[in-house]
Amino acid sequence: MDNKSHNSPSSKNQNENNLNKDLLKTILDNTYNEIFVYDDNFKVIYVNNACKRHYGLKPSEIIGKTLWDFKDCDIITRSKQMQDSIKLAKRAAKVDSTILIQGESGTGKGLLAKYIHKVSERKENSMFTINCAAIPEDLIEAELFGYSPGAQIVLVKKV
Repeated sequence: MDNKSHNSPSSKNQNENNLNKDLLKTILDNTYNEIFVYDDNFKVIYVNNACKRHYGLKPSEIIGKTLWDFKDCDIITRSKQMQDSIKLAKRAAKVDSTILIQGESGTGKGLLAKYIHKVSERKENSMFTINCAAIPEDLIEAELFGYSPGAQIVLVKKV
């Protein structure tokens, strides 16, 4: 094979495609949140490394399974702490009360909230979640519970 074939446009494009795929895989593998990729038949063809951190499952334990293999699973985990949280969530779902779930970003608070709603007596009613971190602290009470005229917050610049 001569040098011309190594430097051909198609060879260069192939090398760039391989580099782009490797770079993309590196980015996906190092992303904090889990990423699942399904094919047209809902078969898992890729899961990043966050899967082990979040669910206690290796990607090899999920790749090759279909979405339907998980249809009866609300939350997939092997973590003892998460299993304890699920037990507590089941108990909390039996109580007719508002529930506040706190935790760091990416820990599954929204998923746990949906699970509680699904197993509660309120499952036929609407449910909404609020990212309180997105609301300024001095406005959160008014935003969540409303305010009456004349009770607005007044900001005064200290001199």
